[in-house]
Amino acid sequence: MKKVLFVGNLSFSRGKLDGQTVKTRMILSSLVKKYDENYVKIIDTDDRDIFLIFRILYHMIFVNSFYYLPGVMQVKYLTIPVSIWSVLTFTNIHYIVVGGWLPQLLKKNTLLVYFMRLYKSVSVELDSMRQILADMKLNAFLLTNFRAYSTQNVNEHKRVITNSPMKLVFFSRVMTEKGIFDAIAVANQLNLSLDIYGPMCFTLHSDVVKFKSMCKKNVKYKGVLDGSNIIESLKNYDVLLFPTTYEGEGYPGAIVDACFSGLLVIASDWKYNREILEKYDVGFVMDDYVKDCCFTLGSISEEELKNYRNNAINASSHFTTSAFDEWFLRVND
Repeated sequence: MKKVLFVGNLSFSRGKLDGQTVKTRMILSSLVKKYDENYVKIIDTDDRDIFLIFRILYHMIFVNSFYYLPGVMQVKYLTIPVSIWSVLTFTNIHYIVVGGWLPQLLKKNTLLVYFMRLYKSVSVELDSMRQILADMKLNAFLLTNFRAYSTQNVNEHKRVITNSPMKLVFFSRVMTEKGIFDAIAVANQLNLSLDIYGPMCFTLHSDVVKFKSMCKKNVKYKGVLDGSNIIESLKNYDVLLFPTTYEGEGYPGAIVDACFSGLLVIASDWKYNREILEKYDVGFVMDDYVKDCCFTLGSISEEELKNYRNNAINASSHFTTSAFDEWFLRVND
């Protein structure tokens, strides 16, 4: 069996944890089960190797398939050489997109579209994105965000009953662009408890000072959750606050984890949030986040909350590893 090549931001050496690294590791884990670990050559782009392009081109000589999860800069500068080399080496490139930024990037860089048509597949997280790429004549496929949680664990969470008073949680990178200050403002105005999970990613010292000043007795920062303990921790809450304005947002893993945990999601009206929440009826999107969120949480009944939480559990069936299995068969047909 000829080896396959896997290139993506795994951050094994630095231990970075965000939506990109979580998804990349999940894809790799699922891929290894298809090919056997000994046949997968792995290149971690987080190693910041100045010879990255040469390593990729070299290993493409010895593989049939190349599974590629690049960042923005890699798409800009590596698409042309990698696509040309794939023709010369008869390598099937499967580009798996992390986030929601690719359609906008390609609209501004039409030359990349031409070369990306040489890829065997370009897989995005939402059907609206897939349609945009299909209109560009790319071999576009859908691979929704997914998790390797067991069905038994999910079924156990159906027995979780909502608590009173309502318990709020923020589960994302702790940074301004992810809406942490809006989440805290909601909790403080309603005098509800808010637990915060995620790596601290503030770029300005003034934001760190602001964060500490806004954290009152009802708001607690609880660090980073271990991947094996996410559902077990999140199921103890009622509502996920997700006020993101992050530019690269695609199919947020936080929403997927919230569904497995049976949480109502209240998100900002940003990027693809409305499309996701309305499709599965698992939450609300807010225009004026703090004001609208406070009104919604103040007026929702316990029965409505329970219904949304049940909807979330039901939606989680769409985010299991079977999503990857079905995608794998389609792109390798």
